[in-house]
Amino acid sequence: MLKSTERCDIIERYLSFYGPIVKTSGWVPIEQPRLRLTPTYWHIQYLKEAIESFKNKQFIASIVLSSALVETCLYWEYIRTDPKYQKAGTVLPSKLSLSDLVIIHEKTAVPLKILLDEGESFKKPSETHYIQTRNKFAHANVNHILDNPSILLPNTESEWDKFGIDKEEYLNAYIHGRGLENLAYVHLIKTLEFLKQFENYIKEKHQL
Repeated sequence: MLKSTERCDIIERYLSFYGPIVKTSGWVPIEQPRLRLTPTYWHIQYLKEAIESFKNKQFIASIVLSSALVETCLYWEYIRTDPKYQKAGTVLPSKLSLSDLVIIHEKTAVPLKILLDEGESFKKPSETHYIQTRNKFAHANVNHILDNPSILLPNTESEWDKFGIDKEEYLNAYIHGRGLENLAYVHLIKTLEFLKQFENYIKEKHQL
């Protein structure tokens, strides 16, 4: 079982990869000037604040910010690649949920599978643990979740090992008092792995 400090150390190591991103103004090809004001700054802010929230034991904030980071990446990639949004003056779409964006990108090379737990698929995106977690906390529908956060965690021993969650702790998360921390940690690690792969995808596809 990983201690909280060990989890923070693991999360901090991701920043060695993201460091160069903080210094770039990329994400969008130069030939698309209307999209040059992309949310690069906001990607970075979501990233920093999701990590800082976790380190400060503000686990709900970390979950919400992690989800928003993925949602923002998928939204702007949709805008970037759909021809109808390339003309100046075009009204950009709104009210696209994370489930909507997953459906839009599922058949592309966007690295969505990193968000799935073993045995999950995006046939029904809203039933995956990642999107359920996002929806529950974004809409404050969390009373039963806060009693037992483990219901939104991976439920196989191989994945418990991957995320450093002890089986006894998983089965008795409420008793051990680390259920919400476990959920926030798994959610954040999935987000960081997604962002790492997404950055590589963006560089390759858009030749940034």
